Amino acid sequence: MKVAVTGASGYIGAALCRRLESYGVFDTVKLSTHNQQNGISYFQTDYSVESLTEALSGASVVIHLAAVRLGTRLSDFLDNERITENLLIAMAKADVKRILYVSSISVYSDESSLPWSELQPPSPGTAYGITKLSGEYLCRIYGFKHSIRSTVFRLAHVYGPFDENKRITAVFTKQAMNGEALHVYGKSLAKREFIYLQDVIDALIWGINNDTEPYGVYNLGTGIGLTNYEVASIVNRAFSNRAPIIYHEDIDEKISSSYMDETKLKGKGFYAQYDMEKAFCEIARIMNR
Repeated sequence: MKVAVTGASGYIGAALCRRLESYGVFDTVKLSTHNQQNGISYFQTDYSVESLTEALSGASVVIHLAAVRLGTRLSDFLDNERITENLLIAMAKADVKRILYVSSISVYSDESSLPWSELQPPSPGTAYGITKLSGEYLCRIYGFKHSIRSTVFRLAHVYGPFDENKRITAVFTKQAMNGEALHVYGKSLAKREFIYLQDVIDALIWGINNDTEPYGVYNLGTGIGLTNYEVASIVNRAFSNRAPIIYHEDIDEKISSSYMDETKLKGKGFYAQYDMEKAFCEIARIMNR
């Protein structure tokens, strides 16, 4: 089976491509704006319709990970909508009938309705969330127009080994690895949901093999909300870090609670296998090799 992966040089994309190639049964087309990175060759694309149509020739399914994630204004993220629409147009031209679209927990924001369900109206609270939701709608619109089946995964906050992002999990991991104190800002009241990288990869592979409906939207996480203090404690235990956790209660936490209900995906047969305690024990083993 020929599988095309956009954003193949990114954190999730690179891990997904390694797993797909390890099976020996997938012909993986790795799409990226890079020609080569870390010794890996990619199908270099500017994500124009023409370039994507060429790349998708003969593909059975597209996994769409490419996205801009940094910024504050809507204009910072407009490429997310452009790339998604171009991809769907190219799929129609290349006669590719299946897409797995990676969306985000950011399509929700209403703390009064936690845990968030796919049945409630989305309410993105950030520009990034708006464009991820737009991508979902584009999949639906183009899907019905061109008979493209879409599976949408709304991911909780992703973490894993060797994450160079500025996520709190990556920051805590680096501090614990170095035997440093972990810093928690604010009163640590907000509870957020996280998902381990390997569970994300497992879900996407499950999605390739489970073509269940013309358009399906699924929350992907563990259903567990954790405060930053709880995350810091788990990371310290995993890395046997004896340095303390330092509170800065006078500084605004600047985050809100965000966690979802995964009942719908579980009903289809997929369960995340890692809670954070188990995941960070594995991360510590991997990074301490």
